[in-house]
Amino acid sequence: MKLSVSLPEAQVTFLDCSRQQRGLGIQSEEAWAALKLPQESVLEDESRAAGEERGRAP
Repeated sequence: MKLSVSLPEAQVTFLDCSRQQRGLGIQSEEAWAALKLPQESVLEDESRAAGEERGRAP
């Protein structure tokens, strides 16, 4: 699936600078890296909550 988005110039500039600093090749790589951060955070929270639930089980 392909998704196209429009960003304000300030965000494009930020992505370009971040991409260059991290040594990523194209803008979509930096955008993907940025999207993975909140996804990983949600997965960690869900895993932690599941572990707490297991700890409360009789």
